[in-house]
Amino acid sequence: MDKISNNPLVSICSITYNHAQYIRQCMEGFLMQKTNFPIEIIINDDASTDGTTDIIKEYAAKRPDIIKPIYHEENLYSKGVRGMLRNFCFPLAKGKYIALCEGDDYWIDPLKLQKQVDFMEANPDYTMCCTNAVIQTVEGNEEWCRYPADQTVPTEDVITHGGLFVQTATLLFRREVLIEATDYPESAKKCHVGDFPLQIYAALKGKVYWFVDKTATYRYMGTNSWTSSFKKQDIGKKICNMRSEIDMLKDMDLLSNRKYTNAFKRIQAKLIYYLFYDHHSDFKLIEENFQDVFPCFNKKQRTDLFFMKHHCMWLVWLRKYSNPRKWFEK
Repeated sequence: MDKISNNPLVSICSITYNHAQYIRQCMEGFLMQKTNFPIEIIINDDASTDGTTDIIKEYAAKRPDIIKPIYHEENLYSKGVRGMLRNFCFPLAKGKYIALCEGDDYWIDPLKLQKQVDFMEANPDYTMCCTNAVIQTVEGNEEWCRYPADQTVPTEDVITHGGLFVQTATLLFRREVLIEATDYPESAKKCHVGDFPLQIYAALKGKVYWFVDKTATYRYMGTNSWTSSFKKQDIGKKICNMRSEIDMLKDMDLLSNRKYTNAFKRIQAKLIYYLFYDHHSDFKLIEENFQDVFPCFNKKQRTDLFFMKHHCMWLVWLRKYSNPRKWFEK
């Protein structure tokens, strides 16, 4: 970083909990950024118990000019508090732009912020930009690339690909898109995931740009990661979370004046189909909670749901693995 100021152009917002084995790499990714503008780092620690807090304090003591930690005395997530970024980081953010990166992910390109800000400054009709990333699993790195070259992202893609359309650690958006928004749906604020509604909202309010450069590493199924936590949830919790996501999608559809209704229907069907597929033994319970999504299913999905309901999963698996590329096509 080349400049320090009380008026940062970019606010890096991060949340962490028990990421002691990852947080140094995350912080170093922030500090290695080479920019011709000032930045700030706002990191929210939800009462970590593994030494994460001490590591953050160490970094904050070295760079008190830009690192602004938030410490909690008790774990708020376990008490049902959601929206850590929205409730704690965003209110402190002073930047014109907000960049996101959770404590178990990290940046690998020292010019990440400079490239993104240069583009956003030159293109005021864009509300958000994102990049390619490295996907790191326990087996090693996986090749992942949403598009083969830099391009404007179709809004339908943002909607239909879900929260993992791009990796959250690559996002940079204009603060007014979310923090100063007056019509951001309440269901989006209550949604069990925050990045998905943010991406949709940004795409509805302007344009989204994709850079093919790999600027960050996303840890998939890492310790205390969102992905690993979601996998461990029981069916009751997953139903509650999926309900919040479906409600958000319905409200976003209304916000768009139903311009992308078909896309919103496809993603609703896809999310609940997967819930049925992963928990087919709880078919009746899921069916009771998502009757409103059934009209969104295409013919193939309806057929598979029939097989699931009548305990013919071998037919569903046969259909899936015989032609996986057309699994969700209309």
